[in-house]
Amino acid sequence: MNFSGSGNKNSSSSKCGGGSHSNFGASSATSSKASFKYVYDLPYLERKELCRILDENNQWESLGGGLMCYSVSELSEFGRAIYRGGSPTDAILTAWGSQNHTILELFTLLGRLRHFRGMNVIRNFGFFLLVVFPELKQNYRAELPN
Repeated sequence: MNFSGSGNKNSSSSKCGGGSHSNFGASSATSSKASFKYVYDLPYLERKELCRILDENNQWESLGGGLMCYSVSELSEFGRAIYRGGSPTDAILTAWGSQNHTILELFTLLGRLRHFRGMNVIRNFGFFLLVVFPELKQNYRAELPN
């Protein structure tokens, strides 16, 4: 099943994330990993760890359905990745990444979910400041590099 045209159909709405976050700034000049811009650019180990975290207790469903706006049938298809020896989160990231969504957009969506473990995995890819959620800086400051 091809998901490349699916998800984030309502990117202009405030409920669905991803479409309008590319204008948010982040200090990436000091990061050697700043060249990783798109979700499909995430290195294997970081992506695998993010998938492991989001696969726990089906947390990928909140991300895919609630924020990326995939339909129930699409989420069901992503969930069947387990039966093929895969990861539902990886299936979502593959489909969403094929639409050229950025790591900053993913970081922002994880922030909306208050998913600090997931944010921590991808934080080193040019997102040293939590400009999207200034109120989170207090809670997340200990995890940010100096």
